[in-house]
Amino acid sequence: MDSFSYGKPARGGLAPTKLVGAIGAVVLVGAVAFALFQVTKSGGEAVVKKVKQDVQQIDKAGDTEAQASLATALVTAQTTYMDGASFAGADANGLAAAEPSLRYASGPSTAANVVSVTATATDWGAAVLSRSGTCYYVHASGAGGTFYGSGKVCTGQAALAASGASW
Repeated sequence: MDSFSYGKPARGGLAPTKLVGAIGAVVLVGAVAFALFQVTKSGGEAVVKKVKQDVQQIDKAGDTEAQASLATALVTAQTTYMDGASFAGADANGLAAAEPSLRYASGPSTAANVVSVTATATDWGAAVLSRSGTCYYVHASGAGGTFYGSGKVCTGQAALAASGASW
């Protein structure tokens, strides 16, 4: 008798143990991907937090630099007042001659080393723009008293309105 066959018998489908192993591998890959995403996400949040802290420190340093410029200009203006019983000589030109480490302007301050100044016989005002974007004011009065403040308009004229005891 002749026998006929169509070839090798077909392999059986995935054995149940192989199917469970394949599903386990997919679950494992998914779990690893999820864990990696969580680590990356928390690392990204840490980077954002660090950048915010750095920006705050830079802003604070810029504010300190602006305030130091004002303190230098104030001492120079007060010295001018004591020499002549008037702040009139403590204008941009007078301060530039007396204390050349800073730049003085009658217009707005544009940087921490540019002091905007307004001087009259009895009052002196100065403003400096910090890198943080805050404009700091100091106002010295011949009647007595030194006043501090901050605002949007960064001119010595605006600084004459300063009335605080500190920045």
